[in-house]
Amino acid sequence: MTRLSDFLSWVDSVGGDSARWKAALADTKACQAEALSETTPIGRLKRYYSCRKGKRLPLKGM
Repeated sequence: MTRLSDFLSWVDSVGGDSARWKAALADTKACQAEALSETTPIGRLKRYYSCRKGKRLPLKGM
């Protein structure tokens, strides 16, 4: 098992929802890839955070 799968197993074992965490990880990786298209470090930061805006891990029950 990988560390990620161990973590997701633990999330499920304590009554969490690992599907939400998998979706959040996929969003993060997509934003990282998008940010790397920028040429300057500040441009990368701006692109990453504008991509992440609105993609926060949703609260359960909302």
